[in-house]
Amino acid sequence: MGGDNVKHTVKLIMSKLLRRSISLHYSYMRRKGKLPFCELKLCKVVLGMLSLQFVTHYLQYLTISFVVTYIVA
Repeated sequence: MGGDNVKHTVKLIMSKLLRRSISLHYSYMRRKGKLPFCELKLCKVVLGMLSLQFVTHYLQYLTISFVVTYIVA
């Protein structure tokens, strides 16, 4: 997957999966009237891929979720 850290890896993955024009319609948890990215199967795939690359524990999951939220919003 690449990336030196969680944030960089999420940016790489999301840039390959979603074009900017599509990602503008989503927020992680349906904010600002956008569609919820967290409800998509694609979100579960991204989180699963990241949990395989990085140590899986609750704090890491929160970091991944926060970064995905930042990238999608």
